Amino acid sequence: MFDELTCCRLKLSCNQLCDRGCEALAQALPVSSVVELDISYNEIASRGIEALSIAVAHSTKLKTLFLWGNHLDSSSLQSYVAACNNCRSLSHTDVLMQIVDGEANAVRRIEPSSYYVAGLV
Repeated sequence: MFDELTCCRLKLSCNQLCDRGCEALAQALPVSSVVELDISYNEIASRGIEALSIAVAHSTKLKTLFLWGNHLDSSSLQSYVAACNNCRSLSHTDVLMQIVDGEANAVRRIEPSSYYVAGLV
């Protein structure tokens, strides 16, 4: 079903994908040619972030991922950052993890056009 997806940029911000939509997207991501994915502000919570994290770790073409504005709890954030660090093709994401008082917190740069390099602060 997802054998030959040829979309390079996929901008789905503000579409209320939620967990279920993100899980469906995550199934297609590893076999797609998507290099830039924007799923910011989509009400995605733990289940969707976990599915996305697995997909990102197996993606070979994804270079840029925008995820800010979703429900990143400490556990899903840690999974996401680990996946970003393991994805060799990913070079930019707008979400980073910062540890404050032993708790993982999502961090985003204030300038909207700026990217962060995937990884820990």
